[in-house]
Amino acid sequence: MPEAQWKSVVEEYISQTGSYPSLRMKLCGEIGEENKIKEIIEKQVENFADSFCDKYSSVDIASQLALAEKLLKKTDPEYAKNLGKQMVKTLLRNPWKRGGYEALRQIVNGFLSASETKEFLEELVKTYPNRQAMREEFGCRRSLKTRPY
Repeated sequence: MPEAQWKSVVEEYISQTGSYPSLRMKLCGEIGEENKIKEIIEKQVENFADSFCDKYSSVDIASQLALAEKLLKKTDPEYAKNLGKQMVKTLLRNPWKRGGYEALRQIVNGFLSASETKEFLEELVKTYPNRQAMREEFGCRRSLKTRPY
């Protein structure tokens, strides 16, 4: 199949289905449609933030962010990381239960490297110093310097 025809077939598939976002992102990567990859991952992040509920959806969004990062590595390498970080920060504006922090930690582990994860989680703990459950779930210990008096 000629390249132009292949691209047309792929674009038609991408436009007709809203399911399987990972497959759609991969297909967009095949035809060089980075902006469509961004649209798909942005929509997935928005949907996740609106309906955050369990560890299963957390694993899914983390894998989608990692895939978007991989597909955008050449053109916008920090896009998915920044999008994921912003999503987590937005979610943390609301009160949380311990299980929610665990799910957020799993998400962050899914799209950031180990050193980036540690740094980001420490940043969040500094932002919300009174959230003991978050500190414990994120594995951060509060130093004496940051203890409120």
